[in-house]
Amino acid sequence: MEQAKKKNKLMWWALGFLSLFACIYMIMFFSNFFWITLPLLFTSFAMAMDGL
Repeated sequence: MEQAKKKNKLMWWALGFLSLFACIYMIMFFSNFFWITLPLLFTSFAMAMDGL
């Protein structure tokens, strides 16, 4: 059980960093639309830290 939960947290951390890079990319090249990546960014980091 503990290993399955740890594996799930690893997936959320990976998704969080991937969405962080996507958000930075959007800020650099499409600054008007960077906010599209914010819900995924905040949700993935909250799930990785067991906030939700």
